[in-house]
Amino acid sequence: MKVLVISHKYPPAIGGMENHCFQLVKALEQASDVDEVHKIILGENESRVSFFWNLKSRVKQMLSDHPDIDVIYLNDGLMAAVSSFLFKITEIPVVATFHGLDVVFPSAYFQQKVIPRLHQLSAVIAVSEATRQECIYRGFTADQVITIPNGVDHELARFDFDTDIRQKVGERLGVDLRNKKVLVTLGRPVQRKGFSWFAEQVMPKLADDVIFLMIGPRSEKKSLLTRVLGLLPIRTKKLIELFLGHPSDEWKLRELSRGNDRIFELGKLPFSEVLSLLHASDLFVMPNIRVDGDAEGFGLVALEAAICQTTVIASGIEGITEAIHHGQNGILVNSADVDAWVETINAQLSDPEKNRSFGQRAKEYTIQSFGWERMTRGYIEFFKTKK
Repeated sequence: MKVLVISHKYPPAIGGMENHCFQLVKALEQASDVDEVHKIILGENESRVSFFWNLKSRVKQMLSDHPDIDVIYLNDGLMAAVSSFLFKITEIPVVATFHGLDVVFPSAYFQQKVIPRLHQLSAVIAVSEATRQECIYRGFTADQVITIPNGVDHELARFDFDTDIRQKVGERLGVDLRNKKVLVTLGRPVQRKGFSWFAEQVMPKLADDVIFLMIGPRSEKKSLLTRVLGLLPIRTKKLIELFLGHPSDEWKLRELSRGNDRIFELGKLPFSEVLSLLHASDLFVMPNIRVDGDAEGFGLVALEAAICQTTVIASGIEGITEAIHHGQNGILVNSADVDAWVETINAQLSDPEKNRSFGQRAKEYTIQSFGWERMTRGYIEFFKTKK
């Protein structure tokens, strides 16, 4: 079997979708029943505008050079939307993964014009049952959409964590973290992640020794796109931010963290430091809030934290509930319920031994219940039915 992967989400960018695509490509390249893997992937130093502008010509050239490709895989709904030209230029089966936002995007044009065009996909892989139901609600047939849950790399559990990471990160920040209670979150600062909500509503009600660290993209100054978006009507601005995955929460977070000795944006970190910091933290928080037209398709970063033996506290909404099973590999809390969040965090921090024990059990449960190998094998077997 020969597969062409087309993706605009790939490391070194940070995020669950990027890691999802990376792990899938790695598994395809190592699988004995996959002969070749061809890739058209957004490069580290390539702009998205350039990537999408040249996509059609690159795909045509790839198909001309490799006419024996069996399956074309698109990593998300946006990639599927901009690649809809494939339905006219080739009869090769085209399969796309939908993660959540890429099917619920709240644009009348997208829902009425783009989604119907995507019904031509040979198949859709949904990362959760919640996402699958959203697809079927929008006209995809039940037979057309299969659910293959995300997984997590079991090797993370055996990673050689840096035991001095708290001290090292603290020195960069000018704060001694060794005797603090450290809460960590990870991801792009978009509104649905709830980072600014948590910083503004929850942090003031926690003890003074509780520190909130955010790992993810951080700009030193407003980009041209950010400035242009600020000139647009709010409705238009939000649609564009959702479509592009633009960090809509970034500048509010900057205001909340400026001069605050308990809230810090760390920016992007090497993956080894991310894992070590997850492992060394007291809690991983995923305080998602509901945003019209946006949704968390699964919650992969929560699994990564759990497998690093860190207690996860997450909002019990959308696809997160399919990644975090309450009381097993994390604790689910009502979204945007300040009192519930404060109470749950305080309960875990008040008993360090209980918290460590829960983290250990959560790691074992996550290893048993989720894995990249299971996910990627599901993809490979599904691709084989489409060739």
